[in-house]
Amino acid sequence: RAGHVGDFAREIEPGFASGEHNKTGEGVAHLRPMNIDREGKIDLSVTKFVSTNKDGRRLAVGDVLFNNTNSPELVGKTAAVSVAGDFAFSNHMTRIRFSDDVLPKFGALQLHFLWMRGYFKYNCVKHVNQASVSSRALARGVPFVWAPPVEQERIVAELEKQFSRLDEAVANLKRVKANLKRYKAAVLKAAVEGRLVETEAELARREVRSYESADALIAKTEAPPRPNRYATRSKDVIRGHAALAVGNPSSELPPGWAWTPLVEIARMESGHTPSRERPEWWDGEIPWIGIVDARENHGKVINKTVQHTNEDGLANSAA
Repeated sequence: RAGHVGDFAREIEPGFASGEHNKTGEGVAHLRPMNIDREGKIDLSVTKFVSTNKDGRRLAVGDVLFNNTNSPELVGKTAAVSVAGDFAFSNHMTRIRFSDDVLPKFGALQLHFLWMRGYFKYNCVKHVNQASVSSRALARGVPFVWAPPVEQERIVAELEKQFSRLDEAVANLKRVKANLKRYKAAVLKAAVEGRLVETEAELARREVRSYESADALIAKTEAPPRPNRYATRSKDVIRGHAALAVGNPSSELPPGWAWTPLVEIARMESGHTPSRERPEWWDGEIPWIGIVDARENHGKVINKTVQHTNEDGLANSAA
């Protein structure tokens, strides 16, 4: 049958406020909004404590804890208390004690589901930067569906089984992602060390022919203009910095390979940004590469950009 939370609860009561608290474990744990996570579980990783004489209200196994005050996006998080302990609770939390024919986890899951669907975000009283659901509104306005206790047990058991499978799947995905990241790093390492594909020296030796080494190629390549900040540096100093940036300069390179500073083989210059105070220089047809594009295309070719400039913006950014 259907009704409201108050139709199936023996008690709905908020906790107490306390400005005096500590994190050293002195007194009694005082549970607050941070102690219910987004998964609908009690989280004691960050717990504040208050004096045992502050208030006598305590939580017990089987109580349901409802977050009555938070941001509009977070108000309504709910969890069932399943661990015994001496727990007090703040005035931003509401303790619900359901009647004997409602399983605490069944009740908590229903309320947390409403939070996940955004029900409390749109059915709360909004204050400055916060929102709240009063005990009266919770009791008389929040819908609740009842099922026979035997069915509640089966529903809760099946949900916990499925959630366990989902948690395992998420853990496996994280492991796969970590392994892929390590594999990508290993492939890149092999590539820059000349071990990914057969080198030109190895091909030449197998095909009994000559080849042009990197030193020979660099020697006859005209170096592009250097940026001013490199103009006074000697080639040996720049070569040393380049080697340190890539890897151990003392490591053995494949035959035909050579260390060389980037400024010897590539043109390097900093970009310029058209003034943000001149909107007429933006939203043109010329792609403009910014930090966001570099971050989102890390290690890839940038084929499109978030922002565009125009001829006037290009002329002024290059000035």
